[in-house]
Amino acid sequence: MITPVVIIFCWIVEPWTRCPYVQFWLRSLLAEAEAFGHASRTLHRVA
Repeated sequence: MITPVVIIFCWIVEPWTRCPYVQFWLRSLLAEAEAFGHASRTLHRVA
């Protein structure tokens, strides 16, 4: 049941991910998420 939703979502999002600005934004978002994950892991280790 969810497959058509995923296909439509990918169809809408895919052209956007080709845009260099969007690619840059996604990369910075991923880098921030990684940094946050690393920081939270470090905090858990300290606590």
